[in-house]
Amino acid sequence: MTDPDQQPDAAPQPGPAPQPGPAPQPGPAPQPDAAPQPDAAPQPDAAPRYAPPPGFVPQPPGSPAPAHGFAAAPPEHPYAAGAPRTGGVSDIAMGLGLAAVLTVAVSAAYFGAFAVVGALLGIAAIALGAIGLVKRRRKWTGITGIVSGAVALLAALALLAVTLFGFAAHALGAAGAGAAPWSGGDASQGDADGGAGAPDSGDWPQSLATGALLFSGDANGVRMVEPHFDPESDFPLDAETEADRVRVYVDYSCPYCSMFEEANGENLEQVLASGEALVEVVPLNFLDRVSMGTRYSSRAAGAVTCIAELQPAAAWPAHRALLSAEIQPQEGTAGPDDATLIATLDEAVGGLDAGAASCIEEGRYVDFAQRLNDWVSTNPVPGADDPALRVDSTPFIVANGARYAGDPTDPEAFRAFLVEQGFGLD
Repeated sequence: MTDPDQQPDAAPQPGPAPQPGPAPQPGPAPQPDAAPQPDAAPQPDAAPRYAPPPGFVPQPPGSPAPAHGFAAAPPEHPYAAGAPRTGGVSDIAMGLGLAAVLTVAVSAAYFGAFAVVGALLGIAAIALGAIGLVKRRRKWTGITGIVSGAVALLAALALLAVTLFGFAAHALGAAGAGAAPWSGGDASQGDADGGAGAPDSGDWPQSLATGALLFSGDANGVRMVEPHFDPESDFPLDAETEADRVRVYVDYSCPYCSMFEEANGENLEQVLASGEALVEVVPLNFLDRVSMGTRYSSRAAGAVTCIAELQPAAAWPAHRALLSAEIQPQEGTAGPDDATLIATLDEAVGGLDAGAASCIEEGRYVDFAQRLNDWVSTNPVPGADDPALRVDSTPFIVANGARYAGDPTDPEAFRAFLVEQGFGLD
């Protein structure tokens, strides 16, 4: 039985509910392994342990490394040391020097006074060449300018001296304007003697008594006309003929005279073959001044005069030969010497007489050629329609008093001119 006083055992009280422990805190999430860091660049010691390879260029951070481990150096800038120097004034000096040489060469062939321009160009070339050398420009162009300028300057001075000498000689020769070419003096002396100037023995070639070599002809050929010698007559003597006349002034150094002869030699021979006309040839020496001091024009004119005096049948072929392109020397050159001239004419005329060859060799009529030239250049053309007409160039052609102003190299134009002046040409 149960003791009533006995309290029943208390029901076991549940113990306090176990408090849950703090929730386990998650540990830090596992971090991925860090990427391996490159080794820090070694700090340079007092002396570097190695030198970068040639061409190494440091790259900015983050730049991909080149495959070969270092970047190639960019090419050197072409103007890194400054723009290259050009020739400048030296090039200009060379150009002026060469232009000066060319100018002097051209002036020697055509107009001697134009050498002044060549001299000025030469001086400019020398000055600019020297400036170029001082400024260390192109050395070879500067030297070329100086040398060519000096050559042009010296050549120009020499040419000017020759030209001035020629002008002075011409002025002295023309001082007695109106004097006969054989007199060698002034007209007053000739008047005092009662004539145009008494000739010295052997100094007055009878073949040039009219101031020209006179040629006539017929179907059998060309021959000389010897005018009557009359020392009491005024110069030039009249040929005393009513025949038609063509007067041709030539210089045996003149290239245009050669061209005229080549184009119109046959026309003149047809004029002569008619038997009714004369051809008058006046040999001048305008171009002695450019024959390098040899007086070739005077020597050639003197040679033709020798032949006209001593072997007249050969005068016409000698005249034509000296104007042929095969024999005439280039303008501005010395021309052949007397021995070569004699040999050339001997072949051209089929044999020179000993007397004619000796006359050429001794230069008997060379000085007379100068006096004839002076007379022609200071007096009007005899028988010209224009009383003031003077010879101012070669070839200079007058037919029956009228001057031919056409192209000297056009045979048809010249033939038409002759017909217009009354020459009977078929």
